[in-house]
Amino acid sequence: MSDLDSPSPADTLDGVSTVEVRTSASAALIPTIRAVASDLAARADFDLDAISDLRMAVDEACATLVDVAGGHFGVDHLREGTTMTTADLVIRYLRPIRQGTAFAVPRMLRSGRRAMVMQIDVYGDGEGDEALLATATVNFAVIDGATPKLPDWPRA
Repeated sequence: MSDLDSPSPADTLDGVSTVEVRTSASAALIPTIRAVASDLAARADFDLDAISDLRMAVDEACATLVDVAGGHFGVDHLREGTTMTTADLVIRYLRPIRQGTAFAVPRMLRSGRRAMVMQIDVYGDGEGDEALLATATVNFAVIDGATPKLPDWPRA
C-alpha cells in the first residue's frame, strides 16, 4: 500500500475521506467522470437519490463544456457588432467512453442574422473504431453587442 492508497489527515473532513479527480477539460471525458463519480458514491453507500444527483452534476458539467465549445466555434461566424447567447442545448449520450481518447467535431447547421444552430458530435477512437459517443444540438441567439475576441489557442 502506498501513500496514495490511503488518505492523509489533511484529506479527511470530520473523519470522512475525500476524493479529488483531476482531468483535462474535455467533454469527451464526461461519461468516464460520470461513471467514476457514481461508482465511488455506490462504494461509499450513498443512497440512489444521491448517486443520481452526482450523475446529474456531471451531466451539467458536460452541458457547460459543450456550450462553451459551441460558443468558441460560433465566434468566427459573428458579424462585427454582434454577440451570441445560448437559447437551447440538447445532448444525447449514445455510449460511454470505455478506453482510448475522444474528440469533438462541431458543425454549423445554420448561421443567420439572428440565430446559429450547430451540431457537436463527440467521437471515440478506442479499439481502432471511431464510434459516435454523444451528439449535441446547440441553438444560439445572435444579438447586438460587442463581438468577442478569443485568444489564439495553441493548435494540436
